[in-house]
Amino acid sequence: MRARPSLLFLSALALSWTLASSSSAAEFKGAEAVSAQRVQAGIGYLASDELEGRGSGAKGGRLAGDWLATQCREIGLKPAGSEGYFQPFRGQDQALRNVVAEWAGDGSSDEAIVIGAHYDHLGLGYQQGSLDFGRGRGKIHNGADDNASGTVAVLEIARAFAATQQRFKRRVIFAWFDGEERGLLGSRHWVRSPSISGRVALMINLDMVGRLDEEPLSLAGVKTGDLLAGWVERANAELRLPLKQEQGLNANSDHDPFYKRGVPVLVPFTGLHEDYHRPSDDAEFVNVAGVVKIARFAYGVAVQAADAERAPRYQKVPSAGLGMLAEQFRLLFGNRKRQGRAKLGVTMADDGVTVEVVRAGSIAARAGLRVGDRIRSLDGRQIGDFEDLREAVGAARGAVSIELTREGQPLTVVARFPGRKPQAQPDQPQPESGERWF
Repeated sequence: MRARPSLLFLSALALSWTLASSSSAAEFKGAEAVSAQRVQAGIGYLASDELEGRGSGAKGGRLAGDWLATQCREIGLKPAGSEGYFQPFRGQDQALRNVVAEWAGDGSSDEAIVIGAHYDHLGLGYQQGSLDFGRGRGKIHNGADDNASGTVAVLEIARAFAATQQRFKRRVIFAWFDGEERGLLGSRHWVRSPSISGRVALMINLDMVGRLDEEPLSLAGVKTGDLLAGWVERANAELRLPLKQEQGLNANSDHDPFYKRGVPVLVPFTGLHEDYHRPSDDAEFVNVAGVVKIARFAYGVAVQAADAERAPRYQKVPSAGLGMLAEQFRLLFGNRKRQGRAKLGVTMADDGVTVEVVRAGSIAARAGLRVGDRIRSLDGRQIGDFEDLREAVGAARGAVSIELTREGQPLTVVARFPGRKPQAQPDQPQPESGERWF
């Protein structure tokens, strides 16, 4: 016979749930320090013409490094480079500098969590990498998404840690790598000659996190550490970012030197786009609210990693294969006006139907959608959640009606997607009884 739980037991259980919930809220309270205004201002500066594309070894790149060091000092981070906040090195006959800072731990562990991003870009298009080929030479490649977005996200995560004033078991290292666009030069140098002592328990790499839209956020590396899946789920419990957990891992950014040294890695990524490595990668196209969400998500994972009883155990995962290479070739040689599936250009709130951001120049902006609109249907398809919207947008062609609610009133707008709607087939006469048509 099953014994009934006592009232005392139920009360204790309820109290434990309450404490767990409040503990979780307290654990991530630093996330509130992540500021959309600062994200926008920071990306605006780093992707401004004044910095001339932040070429590694160039004047604009040095200005960006100096600005990062100043931000670290203002936040109150400890210098963790070989020369103050800087780790100078040479690569491809260029004088380069990583910027490295630390949020100190409580001294109970010599392990560290590294949160990194590369801050260099392609400068004036003379160095290898511009997808405008000869046409891009002499043009400023501002690199707003690649990678002013990740650079500023790491700064905001640092501010979130500082806002808590809490010391965790592990140190948290904030690293901004130089020379990534020349072949991961900064991260490779740091892994070979780390500017800190101790073991790296986890590396979180933020590279191109500025174009969050109705597509799920790509998240690679979850299976490289045995604890990461649980931390990801917990960090995303309130944010509810739609995630696509990748099975494999590409060797295309600063996480790779860490992973090859046996360090678990986590890599959020909002995807390639037609402005990638072109002069058109400008700040106006960055989804600021999306960067804020991703920074808060990465902070939530990092807090758990910094204070966990043990570090995640490293696990090898398959290479992502030719998918990224195929996508790059599509961007290189495809017709830019017809690439891939069109995107509406909005970020949705947690309910999946309320518009949170409308990107300038997007299909949504041209249709007149506004922040706060609640989308009820798109091209006759009912929209009840994020997945409904994604499928409807994926199928949209030509002029499409969007039914929505604005300030409590129903409204219909017309959005114009690339392509043409399939022609409706005319009604066919039905065969007489007993006849067969072939």
